[in-house]
Amino acid sequence: MTILNWNDEFGKNLKSEIIGCTINGERVNITISVDCNTYKYIITNELFNLYKETLGQNFRHSFEQNKSIEIELRLDPKLVSVLKLAIELDKKEIIGYLTKKSKEDRDNIFVNTQTWYGLNVKQEEDLPDNLKILGSVKTGFDTRWLKEL
Repeated sequence: MTILNWNDEFGKNLKSEIIGCTINGERVNITISVDCNTYKYIITNELFNLYKETLGQNFRHSFEQNKSIEIELRLDPKLVSVLKLAIELDKKEIIGYLTKKSKEDRDNIFVNTQTWYGLNVKQEEDLPDNLKILGSVKTGFDTRWLKEL
């Protein structure tokens, strides 16, 4: 488990788990997993640039309490070149760098919630036993940032 502690504008330590990282040209995305209370805090305080007007038509304020919620984030495109100066743009390097900075340098811009944009939010749904062998289903919503960044 790779834990990432975020620094928000209110000085709260926001804990998440990094569960994915993708790089596509100049786009750097990470997917984090948070508990339901952390998700509510994120939405209430509009962290990761999740302002009410960006949340989209299928916005869900609440999810199932006992399951983790996934949030896909994209680094502010203006900061990708700055990140490139610090590390090679590689999944393992990015995850390692963010994890290290979240422990050692809480003021680092790359672990600030306003440096990242929430693209989508989802949670795995329970399936009937006869469908579980086919895989899983996640429901949630996309934000305006998915198309605009």
